[in-house]
Amino acid sequence: MIKENLFLFKNPNHQSTQPPIQCTRPNELFGTASPCDACPWVKDPTRACVRSLIVGCVCKSGYVRRTESFNSECIARENC
Repeated sequence: MIKENLFLFKNPNHQSTQPPIQCTRPNELFGTASPCDACPWVKDPTRACVRSLIVGCVCKSGYVRRTESFNSECIARENC
């Protein structure tokens, strides 16, 4: 089962209330990223994008999502 868009809620002591998840798909790791880290924005950097931060399984450095969907695979940025 793939968990996506997982947000860690913090308690008043700023401790995570749940442990980080294991990211099992290729070229992903647990971390934070912009939702704009996807081919549509690589191809058109002037495209409008919500600048909120995603916490969960994100693409490794040098990789981006093939599409805007968080279900899409992470591919090398130069392959967009």
